[in-house]
Amino acid sequence: MFKTFISSFNTNNLLNVAKSLRSKYCEQVLYIQANSISRWKRSSKMTRTWERAMGGAGKGTSGGSKVYTLLSYNILAQDLLVEHLHLYMGIEPSMLRWDHRLLRLTEEIQHIKPDILCLQEMQFNHIRNFVKHISFKRQLEYVFKKKTGHRTDGCAIIYDKNKFRLLADLPVEYYTKGHAILNRDNVALLAMFSVRNEPSKKFIVATTHLLYNPKRQDVRIAQVEKLIAALQQFSVENENGKSVPLPVILTGDFNFEPKTRPYQILCEQCKDPPICERFNKHDEGSGSNQEASKEYYLKTPKGNNLQMAPIDFGMHTASTFQERWITVDYILQSVDENRQKIQIQSAYTLPKINDCIRTGLIPNKHLGSDHYSLGIQFSVL
Repeated sequence: MFKTFISSFNTNNLLNVAKSLRSKYCEQVLYIQANSISRWKRSSKMTRTWERAMGGAGKGTSGGSKVYTLLSYNILAQDLLVEHLHLYMGIEPSMLRWDHRLLRLTEEIQHIKPDILCLQEMQFNHIRNFVKHISFKRQLEYVFKKKTGHRTDGCAIIYDKNKFRLLADLPVEYYTKGHAILNRDNVALLAMFSVRNEPSKKFIVATTHLLYNPKRQDVRIAQVEKLIAALQQFSVENENGKSVPLPVILTGDFNFEPKTRPYQILCEQCKDPPICERFNKHDEGSGSNQEASKEYYLKTPKGNNLQMAPIDFGMHTASTFQERWITVDYILQSVDENRQKIQIQSAYTLPKINDCIRTGLIPNKHLGSDHYSLGIQFSVL
């Protein structure tokens, strides 16, 4: 009965109500939405601030380069919530309805006003309405990649088309037919942008959602390897017969913690010895699965010149609750010297673990997802 109660709200849609009203009433809806931004700031009870990065210049401009805001967010697909209701049994049922969560998510996103929004667990039949809710007088466009198989959610990259031009996009499916390890439906989405008024300034934004299963670290390792290979190839542009590597911003819900093997692989691609030789028996996974994973490493492209570094979102912080408050969501940037540069100006700090404990389980009456968002302000040099 509880499942039916939550599921029945999947089709609730404030936009459909607004469409049935005359234009003056639509304006009233927008006015209420705008005022809810400040209300979210007052009521969220979460101390989150923009902290200037080392060498960053903060908002506005940086050495003549405009500063943009990017937000990464696992927004919790309603279908997944309904499927896994046991994970949310301590939360008031009305807080789990999609209409409530949509409003909370809209308020938070409008408060931050990202120029680029990377989403994980974006439900395919919610994406268009979601973009309309968060647009608020902006011209937003998006690319979307649904998971393979029967899953209804996927990854999306939403962007302000008045600020950026989408040059190309590449969906990445981790599922590989006949592979013993790459047999899950997770995906990634890569997009190449240029700055609208400065077309020579190009960069890559990518987002992904890796497998959750805590016992299958081997699957996440193989997924990271496939992601790295796709990014390495996609981020190199052919310009006048010369290969020009573009800067990369990688976001997502990676479902692993710092100091784990897949985290190290993601941040240490350029280091020797090769990853396949550094694979050790202490990693999760065993038997034939582990051997198949090791086999996969031997097939990955050599000469990888893509080196990623995680952005610091604060000490003793958390991005979600998985039996305890932990961080599994990240934003990384390319740092190899031969690429054009993206300069991180500031980061939207994650909440301290003590604040998470005090705030309690999420979603709640203030926050619309079971993850916290991550944000950066950056300039393209």
